[in-house]
Amino acid sequence: MPTRNELEQVISFGYLEKDFDITGFKVKMRTLTGDELKKIAEELSGLDDIATFRGLQIKILSRSLIAINGKPIQYIPENEQDPITDMKRVRQNEETIGQWQNIIINVFYEKYKELEVEQTDFLSQFSKQSKKTGQEKSGGWQKPQE
Repeated sequence: MPTRNELEQVISFGYLEKDFDITGFKVKMRTLTGDELKKIAEELSGLDDIATFRGLQIKILSRSLIAINGKPIQYIPENEQDPITDMKRVRQNEETIGQWQNIIINVFYEKYKELEVEQTDFLSQFSKQSKKTGQEKSGGWQKPQE
């Protein structure tokens, strides 16, 4: 049976961070964890389709944006902050991003979707490689050590 530490290491497996140039802004984004995506889905339940999609974009961006032009975004993942402070930061980011023009939200969200495609491609290649070699453990993208 895997240890708790081994299970926690899987959380960051497939984690991806990437820099983008978006309309002249240097933007750093990251992929979200399954838990973050689950919380977003819970927060959006019961909304109509249009409100849900716009809310989804804002909530994802509020968590996935790391920095713009080298300046850190306020959101810090929950495992690095207490939950109350963390939720306040998420809400502040959501309020700010919610004030952006729709086209800007769409452009940033498309970049996030590109990041998800890269993550999916990597995990797919890893899965194929694991099946060929019979190995369950390999290197890969992981959250960088800070």
